[in-house]
Amino acid sequence: MSAEYTYYINSEVATDPQELVTSLVITIVNSGDLTGTDLGFYLKVASNTGPFDYPSTDSPATNLMDILAQGNDNEGIVIDQNGNTTTFDSGAGSNYSNRIPLTIGSGTDGDELASGASIEVTLTLSFSVGTPSKNFYIDLVIE
Repeated sequence: MSAEYTYYINSEVATDPQELVTSLVITIVNSGDLTGTDLGFYLKVASNTGPFDYPSTDSPATNLMDILAQGNDNEGIVIDQNGNTTTFDSGAGSNYSNRIPLTIGSGTDGDELASGASIEVTLTLSFSVGTPSKNFYIDLVIE
């Protein structure tokens, strides 16, 4: 099983003492005939750089590197699997070899998704006060 999703995430400048947080709930469905095993999440360079009216101002590779650098500072994109959260950074979810394991599926370790089954995960974009506004174009992959 392999799935790829392109997401457009708009971070705005945070102006109050609270961090700016933008969340997106994603439902993942295994529509194949086989159970997906040993699944995990990672980010990669966007295959789509946004609608004509709001194109990216940076290259897709720059968007990915920026969001992973933010993760190294405990900001950026966090994936929540039923309360188990992990921040995407250069050591977690930056490529296939260091995928963030699926933990809420079926199987002993929760890393499987049976044919016809679905799960929900939440992606949260979080930045500190005063972080400049930027559009991020990235692909989220589960495989």
